[in-house]
Amino acid sequence: MPTKQAAAAFARAERAFMAHLPDAGPALAACLAADPAHAVAYAVQGLGALSLGRAALRPVAVAAHARAVTHTGADIRAAAFAGALGLWLDGNMLAAAARLEAHLDADPSDALAFKLAHGMRFMGGDAPGMLRASAQAVRRFPADIPLGSFVLGCHAFSLEEAGDYSAAEVVGLAAVEADAADAWGLHAVAHVYEMTGQALRGADWLEKSQPDWQLCNNFGLHVAWHLALFRLELGEGEAALALYDAAIRPIPSDEYRDVANAVSLLVRLEQLGHSAGDRWAALVDHARDFAADDALVFAMLHRLVAAQQSGAAATRAAIAQALDALAERVHDQGQVAARVGAKLARLIDGQGADEADLDATLAALPEIGGSHAQRDVFVRLLAERAFLRGDWAQARYILAFRHRNRVPDRFCRELLQSRRDHATPAADLRT
Repeated sequence: MPTKQAAAAFARAERAFMAHLPDAGPALAACLAADPAHAVAYAVQGLGALSLGRAALRPVAVAAHARAVTHTGADIRAAAFAGALGLWLDGNMLAAAARLEAHLDADPSDALAFKLAHGMRFMGGDAPGMLRASAQAVRRFPADIPLGSFVLGCHAFSLEEAGDYSAAEVVGLAAVEADAADAWGLHAVAHVYEMTGQALRGADWLEKSQPDWQLCNNFGLHVAWHLALFRLELGEGEAALALYDAAIRPIPSDEYRDVANAVSLLVRLEQLGHSAGDRWAALVDHARDFAADDALVFAMLHRLVAAQQSGAAATRAAIAQALDALAERVHDQGQVAARVGAKLARLIDGQGADEADLDATLAALPEIGGSHAQRDVFVRLLAERAFLRGDWAQARYILAFRHRNRVPDRFCRELLQSRRDHATPAADLRT
């Protein structure tokens, strides 16, 4: 049986995972120091390692899985967590999420199992599954269950990604009201304001809640990224750059989410006429160092953009080659690379596509994981590439796809204005 010290440490780790606090790792270590046979703690360590999306951390997850299995015994919860870790190690991320969700049938109050499965579906690009699971969880988790209110934040985000912005805002606000530490719920509300064009309201929301999200782990850097998007939309490019330097990439980081924040913000800044200065250099160094890392298509594509934007042709080619090789594999990320990753890489590189191929790639884009707001950098680049090729019909097609999920914004308006500026007097600007 776990000691009181181990149980207390694991409870701290659970809350840290739910609230994106930085002490999850130390709390798990304390748990295992007090109880070296804590199978669930080992499994959570392994799942956490895989969630970082780096091939170099796979051995950490393999070792954690071996220890979890050794100590599982007849513990149903441990079997579920260890089983999920094993499935993810086999390349079946979404099956791993399903394994944890199946465990919830036996223990509907296991908030950590739900949160980890939610994160897997998010990384794995399964927004419908994310919504289905969160809707069921909300029905199961009364507010008085420990950590149960955090399920509201996950449900708010699931609703937002499904395009139900009104409901997402209501549920997200309720999540933060229930627990101010619910950074995921707070961030879901920010997504609503981003997608519905409420930049001033979004900036105000994040600035007022800054004392809460600044307590987060690197997720706080992502929330700062959202604040920079609002500032950029409001025409405050210098403020967005200041946030980049002080709050989004204050120190070098190889964590793929941090890199994605940085790459996508710099692309947006440059598309709206602001200079990134020498900020691309560190990102290109990262892209070169991780060019062969094929753990996650989402991460690979952001590295490819960093290389492409910086003119690092050899690095860009190496990442594209790694995507092509990954597309030959049969696991989850291999299928994502085959259906969308390798094709998108070629489109980002400026290669044209016929309407059917482009439509298929755009339709499959959610499979790379991330949010609509995060994937928007790729859609913006495709629209820009089409415009620069003079293919205005394709640019309009891409913008129409983009506006299924969000209202037209500054980028759209400026691209349209650029089209007008380049049109001949007799040109029909409606085409």
